[in-house]
Amino acid sequence: MPPGPDKCPWAGLPAPTGTVELRGWLDKGPVVVAWIEGRPYWPQDSYQGIDPSDPEALDGLAEMVPGPM
Repeated sequence: MPPGPDKCPWAGLPAPTGTVELRGWLDKGPVVVAWIEGRPYWPQDSYQGIDPSDPEALDGLAEMVPGPM
């Protein structure tokens, strides 16, 4: 669960400072779990694929990722 309030749920998380390893299976529906410092971080909801040619999808990603895309 995010540490911040409903209005800004990610408040209080440290700034991103590296890479994350994604582990999972692609058969029977993709399941991918982030591993950070040797610990799995299970998603609260299922992941969904995006269309990289969709400007709205890219805008959504830009809001989640710091820096230029």
